[in-house]
Amino acid sequence: GKKLSDGVISKPILQLLPSSLAVRYNELTNANERADMNVKGRRFPELKTLKKLSKGFHDAPKGEDVTIAFIGCGEIIETRYKESAGLIAEIAAHAASLLPGSEGYQCQNNMFAFPNITEAVKFGLRFIELMKLQKPLADGGFLSQLVTYGCVHDHIVALEPHKTTGRADYFGKVVNRASRVAYSTALGKVCFGVASAHAHDEKAFEVKDPSIKVNFVAMKQLKGVE
Repeated sequence: GKKLSDGVISKPILQLLPSSLAVRYNELTNANERADMNVKGRRFPELKTLKKLSKGFHDAPKGEDVTIAFIGCGEIIETRYKESAGLIAEIAAHAASLLPGSEGYQCQNNMFAFPNITEAVKFGLRFIELMKLQKPLADGGFLSQLVTYGCVHDHIVALEPHKTTGRADYFGKVVNRASRVAYSTALGKVCFGVASAHAHDEKAFEVKDPSIKVNFVAMKQLKGVE
């Protein structure tokens, strides 16, 4: 190995932090100020469990076919509540809390990816049940009656890191189809769509969990869907 006498190799290291943690200790005026400040700066709390870690790009579901799911809530909430942005963020946070221990991956606030339709449906049912447990809103409304959940399992064209977030970004007709299904289903329900070309295949409607009952709703032509 190298010795100290061999010299020191200097390399700049950049650490990106939220503003609340980016404390410049060298700019604090005295030792008392350092001791009394409430902000912990770069001292992060210990992770209680490995499940607290969020999945990275390489943990996203891969393969030629994946299940894409969306939580629909934006337009519904924006028309009824002034604090819509806060409510939508709260809903996304509730959904994210269900990911540890599941096979789901959060691509965006309201977009998720799963390896198969069974896992997507199971996650959707858990999400709706969690929404039912939340306190009523100021006007007596319930979050469970303000959200929809829809998913589709189909072929993806490409999988790349998102240019801004670095999270998995999926491309293909399945993304648009899943979004349309989510925003066209009934409030408080979990729905998965199957392209009409596969409607004759019973396996396309199969959810491999005996505790889940699947009901055929209807055949719909969704706007802007190929």
